[in-house]
Amino acid sequence: MASRSARKRPAANAMLLPEAGVSRLSPLAQQRDEMLRGLPSEQPDWETQLLDMFDGELGFIALTLGVKAITLNLWCDCGGLLVEVFALKRLAKRLKERTSLEVAIKVFTACEIKADLRGFIQENHDPKHLSDDVLNRDWVRGRFESKTIDEWVDFPSVGIDVYVAGFPCGPWTPSGLRKGLSDPASQQCFATIKTIRILQPGLYMLENVMECTKANKGQDFKEIFGFVKAELPNYANTATLAIDPTQRRYPMFRKRVLVQGGNSAGVKQELLIMYVGKVLANPLPLTVTYWDFLQSVSYTHLRAHETDSYLVCRLLLE
Repeated sequence: MASRSARKRPAANAMLLPEAGVSRLSPLAQQRDEMLRGLPSEQPDWETQLLDMFDGELGFIALTLGVKAITLNLWCDCGGLLVEVFALKRLAKRLKERTSLEVAIKVFTACEIKADLRGFIQENHDPKHLSDDVLNRDWVRGRFESKTIDEWVDFPSVGIDVYVAGFPCGPWTPSGLRKGLSDPASQQCFATIKTIRILQPGLYMLENVMECTKANKGQDFKEIFGFVKAELPNYANTATLAIDPTQRRYPMFRKRVLVQGGNSAGVKQELLIMYVGKVLANPLPLTVTYWDFLQSVSYTHLRAHETDSYLVCRLLLE
């Protein structure tokens, strides 16, 4: 039998490390920190690379806008931790250092079903409204339930700059039921699209796993994207397939599909496609892998903590 070469392990780096000052709530987290000691602690510097890519455009904007500060208003559905807000704030910080243009990131509404995550969102992002169910909306009257004030309020018809949603992947991913569009959870996808229709943001982004595009011989995604085009005829709607987080030095090979669009009132489709393509064509190289991590864990340490492969997995994922 021909010998097979060892498979390169998926990447990992200090994104596994908590930020300074974050409390450690479990012994597993403490053990993980000990095991990761010695690995790089910096986060990928993707924002500097991004600004370098568009340095010419940024210079032009800084000269022609004639303003020192702007505000981006976000609406985030199926929010989780609202990692997109953290990313935008990092980008805004570097942008200010380079151009003196101050961009404030404000969350108008965030929707998340899990109560503990809503608490995290409230503490870290201070949204004007919090809601707990993207389906609990009145599409005819244009209203949604705000848990912040325990009242139904009108959708804003103007003022939302960016809409982001990572609708549930359970209907398609192997870790879910894989029932596709017959899964009730898939309706949250269509709810996000109807929300975009009402809000009319400048830009929108919908994210999911690649299995979404392959299920039912591609018919599920065909129906979803058909609904996008029907509900958002005034948008330049595009789908970018197989986005790989390792392109920005993050330790994850699980590829995604991104459906994005720009309101034709202010976004040109050819520019949107060009800029997305430019970002994807300029990846950041990986520097540390899971294999490097496992090699950094001494046998003595594992034995002292009675750690087996299952515990190692839990240490990585917690």
